[in-house]
Amino acid sequence: MADNLTKQQVYSYAERDFKKVEEEKVHVTQQTAHAILKKFFPDKSHHRLLQLIQESDLDGIDQIESEQFMTIVNQLLNEDDDEKDDDFPDDESYDDRFKDFAQKMGDLANQNAPISPTTVKELLKEFKIELVKE
Repeated sequence: MADNLTKQQVYSYAERDFKKVEEEKVHVTQQTAHAILKKFFPDKSHHRLLQLIQESDLDGIDQIESEQFMTIVNQLLNEDDDEKDDDFPDDESYDDRFKDFAQKMGDLANQNAPISPTTVKELLKEFKIELVKE
């Protein structure tokens, strides 16, 4: 969709979509903000968008304000290229790590090993998997 739009149009449409969701749901979660951004910036990696969103959630309560969201949109519109995406694993690499994590969890379950929240957190850290707040 965003391929044929000017930067100003993308900015305006993203702002409109955000405000529409904000009116319906009172507040916009990180997940919803990600979905809106992905619509207008399909070439940006999941991890790049997630990083920008998490940085904008200053109080950590999973609510993205309109001003913060539009700052992200403006930043993405004015990036010269995808150099910033190079710091993040691509989605395929992330999928592979998630599959490895699932395999390890399956192995533990098959061994009837106790799987405590601490174990899960350690495995998530080991496989470099970040949880997305819903």
